[in-house]
Amino acid sequence: MGAGTALPRVARAASYAPARGLHHPAAALMPWLATLCTHFAGLCAALALAGECQVVPATAESLRQCNWWAAGTCQNDALGYTPAAMAPGRHDSPSDEGSPGTIPAALGEGERRGKRAFLAGLRWVLLCAAALWLSDLALLLPNPPAHLLPTAAGLFTALFVSLGVAGMFGLVLGGILALTASPAVLAERFRLGARLRAWLLHGDPDEQVLRSGALLAAPWLLGSYALASYFVSERLVLGMARPEFVALAVLASHLLLSLCMVVFFLPLHSLGTWLALWLSRIPWLGRVCFGRTLHFALWLGGFALAALALFVRHYHEALGFLPWRELGQGAFALVCASLLSLFGGRAPRTLRITARALGWVFVLVSALSALTLKPSQLYSRQFAEQKVLSGRLGHALLMKALDADHDGYLPILGGGDCAPFDPARNPGAIDIPGNHIDEDCDGRDLDLQSLPRMGVYDLPVRADIPMRPPIVFLTIDAFAATHLHALGEKRELTPNLDALAAKSAFFRRCFAQGPSTRLSFPSIFTSRWDSQIKQRLVGGHPYPVDDSEVMLAQVMRDAGYDTVAVLSDPYFSPRHWTGITRGFSQIIETPFTTQPELDHDGPRVTEAAVQELKRAREKPLFLWVHYYDAHSPHTQPPGVPVYGETTRDLYDAELTFVDREVGKLLPEIESALGGQAVVVVTGDHGIAFDEPRHEKFNYGYDLSTAVLHVPLMVHAPFIAPRNLDGIVSTMDITPTLVNLLRLRGPFPFQGVSLLPEILEGKRSRPPVLMHQMFLEERLWKQEEPLERAALRTDRYNLMQDRKGGFFELYDYQRDYFEQNDLSLDPAYETILRDLRQELLVFTYLTRHIEPAPKPVPKPAAPHPRRPPARPARPPAQEP
Repeated sequence: MGAGTALPRVARAASYAPARGLHHPAAALMPWLATLCTHFAGLCAALALAGECQVVPATAESLRQCNWWAAGTCQNDALGYTPAAMAPGRHDSPSDEGSPGTIPAALGEGERRGKRAFLAGLRWVLLCAAALWLSDLALLLPNPPAHLLPTAAGLFTALFVSLGVAGMFGLVLGGILALTASPAVLAERFRLGARLRAWLLHGDPDEQVLRSGALLAAPWLLGSYALASYFVSERLVLGMARPEFVALAVLASHLLLSLCMVVFFLPLHSLGTWLALWLSRIPWLGRVCFGRTLHFALWLGGFALAALALFVRHYHEALGFLPWRELGQGAFALVCASLLSLFGGRAPRTLRITARALGWVFVLVSALSALTLKPSQLYSRQFAEQKVLSGRLGHALLMKALDADHDGYLPILGGGDCAPFDPARNPGAIDIPGNHIDEDCDGRDLDLQSLPRMGVYDLPVRADIPMRPPIVFLTIDAFAATHLHALGEKRELTPNLDALAAKSAFFRRCFAQGPSTRLSFPSIFTSRWDSQIKQRLVGGHPYPVDDSEVMLAQVMRDAGYDTVAVLSDPYFSPRHWTGITRGFSQIIETPFTTQPELDHDGPRVTEAAVQELKRAREKPLFLWVHYYDAHSPHTQPPGVPVYGETTRDLYDAELTFVDREVGKLLPEIESALGGQAVVVVTGDHGIAFDEPRHEKFNYGYDLSTAVLHVPLMVHAPFIAPRNLDGIVSTMDITPTLVNLLRLRGPFPFQGVSLLPEILEGKRSRPPVLMHQMFLEERLWKQEEPLERAALRTDRYNLMQDRKGGFFELYDYQRDYFEQNDLSLDPAYETILRDLRQELLVFTYLTRHIEPAPKPVPKPAAPHPRRPPARPARPPAQEP
């Protein structure tokens, strides 16, 4: 399979997890961009230093007078370089003590040049930070925030942090530039430039052809290196769990590839030289391409640009995930700082004085804002640490330098870390009630209040309901509830699913536990929160579900069912995700093993499911069918209407494609199972396209309503059609099916049976849900794995960013896409306090607990006179 056909599968598999760093489909491109930015920054620094020098053109005669292989043998004027202090009109008065040719004068000039280079480097880095902050400010002007004073406090705090970190880097860069500001180093720098110009432009025709041969070998080497590094990095990133192992493996692979490039350079150079000599004999080609090495270099540059255009066209979706806005801001800051360093000194003196005075005013205001920022000023802290790029970068670097206990919180700048040297105490820690220790630094101990009963699966069931009905569980990946016509979508995208909802118990407000597939399916099949599910950190994600977890298919198999799973992607295969299909007697993988190059395999999923429905069996059937066609990357499926070219339009077309397959499967279920089947339809998570929150990353990175909202339909001949508006969770599906089969357990479920609502319309579930974004791999770095948590009621959604200690409150009934944060509104202070307390209690009760290792008893030493063991006393009977 070629790279073009492999990428959609890779992108789909990688996008199951939150794309943070290496697990993203564009991860292999990030080192290249980082290297490019590093070289560009070095060039800008060199230009800033060059502002302290005067450069005059070098003549061919002066170049011929130089010995290029010995440093310091060329005179400054011969190389085209004249220090600013030695330029005409600026020579010191001649004297025996201070003449330019004496050692004391040379030492004094070198010291002054080093000081100027040091200040130039420091000034350039500070100007970069200031320009980056100004770009953040400019991006906020078109849509100014509603709360101006908190926003201003956050912006000025971001400026202070950015300038502080830039100052530390500026000292380092200034020291490096001061060490390299000696005349010999500067002369060698210009000597290399002159040598490169001579290599490209001078020499007899035979030498030009030989040099073109060397250039001809370069594209083969670079192309091979790029292709090999891409595929090697992709395999390593998706195949390992521990980030340090990934880093070491990528480093070792690139070192090996670099060594291979060195080994192959000589034969490729020889081949390129031979090819260049042969091509140069063609009259018009030799004159146009090989007359000068520079001409051939320009031709190669044109071919490289064409190859880059083809690469961008082929991988535009993966490239779209790169942080282009942040990269643009960084480039803008570098260019502005370099231009100011080069030409700022030529501005009128009045303008320079005014700019400096205004700059000092901004520095003082930013220092005042930063030093007076409190942990309770959540809005200002969000702007200072998350909303703007300058503050985000500065805070991340400052955290590396000042976070002594590595818990992710600072005791200053509003971090609120009450124990800077104790990693167990910080605003993101889980408070333990009753121990009189303030783990979360909020000033009080956690008060456990009465919570609704969870894990209910033993409610009464009507006698007329069959004991073991056949069950078909249909799941649709990335199934956004609001794209159903029955839930408000203007387009009639899903007529078959809408018709099923009209004759089912239709839960209009069902929510997934987590925002992505790997954070949702384990909770569906175990009815437990991700923080409670034990997973084994081996290989890459999704991580294997431990054998101790009770899966839905296991319960069905033990209850006498023939359990069958029809999979639509290798992501769910037992070879890739161990444990998620445990309990299924048969796993059908033919939909993705036949014609794997196709993006949409829904028809093959339907065909495999129909074959299983028609198969004769002695046991009742539990069939899980998963449709994957609506998952990203989104492409236009065949045979369905074209709604447009946007990502949302493509998703709508894919949803119509899935609906067509469901419309084919439902009559087959009715016919094969005699109309007695229980059909459950839902999604693992939703998807959103609202701007700007989900414009680029449509799901997987937050716990917003649009990302978690999925439909839930339960259809059976003994279920009356009804619309149900109470909030429910996909975690409730397993307890509901267990309750329907009258199984008693005990089971470690945390969801609640929805059977009373399904059969009688009586609300059985408490009106409160909890959502988690639990990333198990954070444990490798000794970090808190529960990155985000949310508490949902019938009206409000309270979200907590536990890495930064931030809370957001939304009225999602009126503000579905959650644009208006109510956490700063004084009118909602009481609601915020009550929901926050309830969320903290939920977090404590569902906290991740590492199992203690089992003690290994030491073998007892033999004793010759040991008395015989007494018979064991029978255990006391409990009353």
